[in-house]
Order: sequence, then structure tokens, then C-alpha cells
Amino acid sequence: MKIDFSKIIDISMPISESMPVYGGRPEKKPQVTIQSDFKTGHVYESRIDMNLHTGTHMDAPLHMQPGGETIESLKLENLITPCKVLDLTFVEDKITAADLDNKNINKDDFLLFKTRNSYEDILEGAFVYLDKTAARFLADKKIKGVGIDALGVERAQPEHETHNLLLMQVL
Repeated sequence: MKIDFSKIIDISMPISESMPVYGGRPEKKPQVTIQSDFKTGHVYESRIDMNLHTGTHMDAPLHMQPGGETIESLKLENLITPCKVLDLTFVEDKITAADLDNKNINKDDFLLFKTRNSYEDILEGAFVYLDKTAARFLADKKIKGVGIDALGVERAQPEHETHNLLLMQVL
């Protein structure tokens, strides 16, 4: 597959010490420290310490599955790929299978969900997420991958059904 780099759109969230983090937990906030500046050395260097599940990130199968693959073992050509952006800004709480049913989703699609998360200050609380019916719908369609404009693909699911259904299918 040839990639047209002029059509790559960066949708990643900027990293800062004040960025929203899952659950608003202070220990998940990035910490930036200056290791060297022009008063202490000949170069300016800083260090960042942060949880890898901060901001825009991708979950490897190991995140939820003992013995699952790590992120560096995933094939890059599966990640840099054309995608479909689905407008789900009408969804109030969670994306369900019914919300996806008429969206022309096909096998091997990589999907990005645009929700009200992009416009409202809800990321550290009641953000829009995928429920297990939506995850099952997507797994049954055999999609290639999914992304959402939230701090996680699921919210408050004790058994992590959404994560597990998607990680068994994609990549």
C-alpha cells in the first residue's frame, strides 16, 4: 500500500501538565522537568514522565489480555491506513450497536468516532464511549481498528467487555 503523506491528518491530543486524564487522577498527569538549561549546561533538555494511557494512545492486546502482544510488535501498516470518520455527535452517553447499524461499516474498515467529547469539557468524567453492544457489532464486522475522541474506548465497565471484544478482533 502506498501512503499519500499529504493526506495524513494528525488528530493527536497535545501533551501538557494541564491536559485532561482518565478519571481526572493527578498521578496520571504528565510531569515535565528541566534536566539541563543554559544556566546549568550547554543545551536545553527536558524530561517527561507520564502514564502511557494518557492523551492520544493505542492499546496493545497486552493492556487487557495476559500474554497479549505489546505495542511494538504490531504491524505499522495496520496502523497507518485510510479510515472512515463517523459523526456520532448526536450520541449523549454511549455508542451502541443501534447507533452504528446504518453507518456503512465494512470488513477491514478502520473507524474514527467523532463525538461530543471533542466539543464539551467532559473528558475526565462522563465522556461518550462504546458499550459492549457496539464492540460486538464492530467485532462481528471484522473491522481493522477503531478510535474515539475520548480518554478511553470504554467507561466504568468492570469486566472491560468493550476492550476485550475489540482487542480480540483488531490488529
